[in-house]
Amino acid sequence: MKKIIPVIIILISTIFLTLTYLNKPFNNNSIKLTSHNNQNVQNYAEKNNFNYQNISDSELNELKSNDNFTYNIKNNQIEITGYKGSEKQIIIPETIENLPVTTISMSLDKAPSEIYIPSSVITINQIIDENIKSINNSSIKLTSHNNQNVQNYAEKNNFNYQNISDSELNELKSNDNFTYNIKNNQIEVTGYKGSEKQIIIPETIENLPVTTISMNLDKMPSEIYIPSSVITINQIIDENINNNFYLAIIIELVALIITLLIILILNKKKNQDKTVYITFLYILSIIYLFAINIYAYLNINNLLIITIVTTIIYFIIFLPLYFVKNRLKEYDKKINNIQNFIEEALNIAKKINNQDLVEALKFSDPISSEFTKESEEAILEKLNKTADNPTEEKINEILNLIIERNNICKKTKGKY
Repeated sequence: MKKIIPVIIILISTIFLTLTYLNKPFNNNSIKLTSHNNQNVQNYAEKNNFNYQNISDSELNELKSNDNFTYNIKNNQIEITGYKGSEKQIIIPETIENLPVTTISMSLDKAPSEIYIPSSVITINQIIDENIKSINNSSIKLTSHNNQNVQNYAEKNNFNYQNISDSELNELKSNDNFTYNIKNNQIEVTGYKGSEKQIIIPETIENLPVTTISMNLDKMPSEIYIPSSVITINQIIDENINNNFYLAIIIELVALIITLLIILILNKKKNQDKTVYITFLYILSIIYLFAINIYAYLNINNLLIITIVTTIIYFIIFLPLYFVKNRLKEYDKKINNIQNFIEEALNIAKKINNQDLVEALKFSDPISSEFTKESEEAILEKLNKTADNPTEEKINEILNLIIERNNICKKTKGKY
């Protein structure tokens, strides 16, 4: 039975891992689609149960001003003061609100892998918060296209620097967060490679209007802005994701049922206590997996963290349970050993067929100890000798020895 416990745990764990990486369920209603007076988007949202919001002119202007950046406007020029996004590759725009970005005064507290700085930038005051010692500037790459100001700043402050080519610049400006097709001088957006919670689909890519969306998102954003240029929305969310989730649930339930049958079959003629223990472990695993499923369904983006936390909790419960079981097993063994004397003595007394001996042993303290060892050996020796030739004198001697043992038990109670 000991050998099968790890097999059962591995089986359940394998099912759990399969489920974790298969299921990516979406609830369309938790995703907000926004647009500015675009009836096509509203119709699509209502038909597919998305949350929808028609944004105002001021909200649209704020959105178009590139909300990943905070900035000041001075002398009709933009000074970038901060970045609120989570991308590892930060692309600073050349213009915001149709004004040139000329100054950077950021205090980043997280290290990106790369920062593109446009040719419009003349002054760089700061990029990384100087009070954060854990960020190594040399691990951050600054890129620009023939901007000597950026190169000078990089060299002075120990940043990694790269001057990108015309083709690399064009690729960067084509909005590399999106994959797309070009048909009839129009853009069909086919995918999103970024990690932002708020996806802002551009109105144009490569100076061509974005008119169609055919995405297959497999990560849940909080909001998707769709511009007024979009006429057709074929798909946003991967339709197979929820099917994978429910298929994984069915696979898991079947496997858990098989696991329970294995446990019951293996324990059919075994110790009932072991069956109870293993069944309890099985039920604990079901609860564990059920919690993972529910949380995955509600908060898929935090699944990795929840998986780690719930796995730790599972083993925090499992390991003490396993430890207590083994301690109880040792204790039962110890109890069996210290109760062997009465059982052995009673068997001999029954053979002698003397009721006084049987009664005296039945009502004696069943627990043996090191203090009663000598007395018990004497009793067993006398019983064995008396079994062949029982006499009243020998029986009385044994009864006196039993009384003597019981007195020792009373005096030493609590010392073992």
